Amino acid sequence: VIYRFDGATLTTYQTVPTDGAVLATYFVIGVERYLAVAQLHGDRTSFGYRVQSQVYKWNGSKFNFFQALNTTGANDVEHFTIDNQQFLAFANYQDASSYSIHSHVYKWKSGQFVLFQSIPSLGAISVAHIQVVESHFLAFANVYSGSTTNIDSKIYRWSGAQFEIFQSIPTFGG
Repeated sequence: VIYRFDGATLTTYQTVPTDGAVLATYFVIGVERYLAVAQLHGDRTSFGYRVQSQVYKWNGSKFNFFQALNTTGANDVEHFTIDNQQFLAFANYQDASSYSIHSHVYKWKSGQFVLFQSIPSLGAISVAHIQVVESHFLAFANVYSGSTTNIDSKIYRWSGAQFEIFQSIPTFGG
């Protein structure tokens, strides 16, 4: 559900169809406005985790479906820009049999998002883009390996061409 503030309260503005949506992020590319929705699972009857997260595009009065992106139990989505290049990163939590899966980074190319890089993760629950001066980082909070929550979360640094492991940080549940 998308809400609008009418000056006094939040009122329902639009409903976008989702199954198991956990987080959405709004972003702008050029003059176009978008909404990316991270989907943890599919319909409740199959409770499948290999689902597509959605990107919606604003048409001036509402968000319309724009693109589906392959994710696996997506728990978070982050939009960021590096050197005028647009990216969406998804923290993938699990599939039906394992928490050891890859999280995905998509890059804007020719008017759509394309898979740019797969990054190993263990029950990733969150992803954050961090910029320190001219350096860009992606931090993935890994929360569960399938047997323990005492695992390392990972920070990746932008090399100019891709994200490379920069540091492992011991965490307990992300």
